[in-house]
Amino acid sequence: MINDGSWIIFGASKRGETAIAAEPQRQWIGFIDNDSRKWGTEFCGLPVMSLETYLKNHAAVPIVIASQYQMEIIEQLIENGIQHFQLYWPVFRSKLEQNDTSDDFQTFNLEGSADIQKGRLALFIRNNSGSNTLALKKMKVLESSGLNAVFHHDMVKSNAYIEDLLKSEAVVVTHDKTVRSDVKSIQLWHGFPMKGLNYMSRFQPPETRELTRQRWLKYAAVTSYSATYTSLMNACYGIHAEQYQVTGMPRNDLLFAPGAEQKLEQLVGKKLNGRQVILYMPTFRKTMYGQVNGDGELGMFGLPNFDRDEFFKYLETNQLVLVVKPHPYHEDDFGLGNKDDLPENVWVITDQPLMAHEFDFYEMLAAADLLITDYSSVYFDYLLLDKPMVFTPSDSQEYKETRGFLIEPYEFWAPGPKCYQQQSLQTVIMQQLDNPGEYAQERERVTAIVHEHRDNESSLRVAKLITQIMDNEE
Repeated sequence: MINDGSWIIFGASKRGETAIAAEPQRQWIGFIDNDSRKWGTEFCGLPVMSLETYLKNHAAVPIVIASQYQMEIIEQLIENGIQHFQLYWPVFRSKLEQNDTSDDFQTFNLEGSADIQKGRLALFIRNNSGSNTLALKKMKVLESSGLNAVFHHDMVKSNAYIEDLLKSEAVVVTHDKTVRSDVKSIQLWHGFPMKGLNYMSRFQPPETRELTRQRWLKYAAVTSYSATYTSLMNACYGIHAEQYQVTGMPRNDLLFAPGAEQKLEQLVGKKLNGRQVILYMPTFRKTMYGQVNGDGELGMFGLPNFDRDEFFKYLETNQLVLVVKPHPYHEDDFGLGNKDDLPENVWVITDQPLMAHEFDFYEMLAAADLLITDYSSVYFDYLLLDKPMVFTPSDSQEYKETRGFLIEPYEFWAPGPKCYQQQSLQTVIMQQLDNPGEYAQERERVTAIVHEHRDNESSLRVAKLITQIMDNEE
């Protein structure tokens, strides 16, 4: 909703700057910020003030919250009698999806009590590309728990979304979401960490690292793959050993479900017709907030002088289907050009059709006969399928310098051939498809370190953990 009058942004930060750029036609009059060092200064050419100053001089001006600390701010506004506001909640959606009409600015009207309600449970889904909360929904493990469980998708905003975030006794998340300080929150996260996070990320400033740690210290539980995962995550977040619970990850239960090929065909609207599937899933290089990991200008597979027409002929000659699953940050720039110009055997999957079909990409991950990636955490989960993998770490040195790796040497942790040229990649793909057991021993060695559980019951273990936490009166 666009208001013709004045607006003020809560959050003098990069997200606030992005909000102004998103709708420059609005009459922005200034910023509110909780950092007293910013009061009396200017940001983006506009004055920065305290909430107290706003209430005294500008209380009639509606607020747009544009901050990663949105929940603390919402609590703060409610305490000061402000129940009507907007959230600037940028959606990482693809420009390829022409029918996307969702709005980054969401209006909320909160009426009545914001007290926490006993037995109310809210689970939040960030995307459909390996979501542990979506997996819990699909596995239907909470239906018999007696809990009042509701699921919300971060890409679908509503008043109910905020009300459940505010009023639920327990909240289950998969990303670094801010929740109320008195809510029982459970962190499932979204993958085995190879890249540096928080204290171990070269990008993260010191003050943000400590603020993030304080939020993590409030989690009632953090689910874990294994003792190795616990140690790596704690190097990043520095919380207490008792907070970690080795349950395995719900999304990995989807790998063992039947019908992966059929769901892939249904999603894309095409048939495999017996062809083998090559899946390419790279990690992200850039974010909207300015973070660049590795070489931000890499093309397809990160290979120099990549000849896409030659690669398309190679796929056709060998009766292969290439499935490209870009990171949600890069759905409009995945290195192969216009989606409509791709041949019949190149399928690009983005989050929006997954949402429309109510699929998670992990439901069709088992359809892939071979995975190509660089540093994406998906390969640690793909290990459970014991299928070949090929790695294209062309910017590993840059990635190490800009983001940093938690685990080295890469040669050990990436159990498959490494390719740096297109011709070698094409040769290696066929070698691995013809001899899928070549790196089986190396895969098993890494799998044993990463996964304590290799079954399809992680969802049940997580559901039991959630129930125990909600039953705990402390």
